[in-house]
Amino acid sequence: MKTLRAYIAVILAITFIGITFQSAFIQISYDLNKGFISQKLCVNKDKPNLNCEGKCYLKKQLNKAQDQKEDRNNSQSNKL
Repeated sequence: MKTLRAYIAVILAITFIGITFQSAFIQISYDLNKGFISQKLCVNKDKPNLNCEGKCYLKKQLNKAQDQKEDRNNSQSNKL
């Protein structure tokens, strides 16, 4: 029984940390994969004079995470 509680506590802690630091994880992922993102996923890759380097992709991912966070908050407030 104690091991089940320990597993549940670990899962809840990981979930909480993941939600809390979601933006930081996205930023770190961008920094680690900047070359790939700027070459393959960047919206402005055909416009090198903009020096975007995938920042457009980063902004899109951060906005998507923010929207998901707002949706979660709205759904939780609607339940109350």
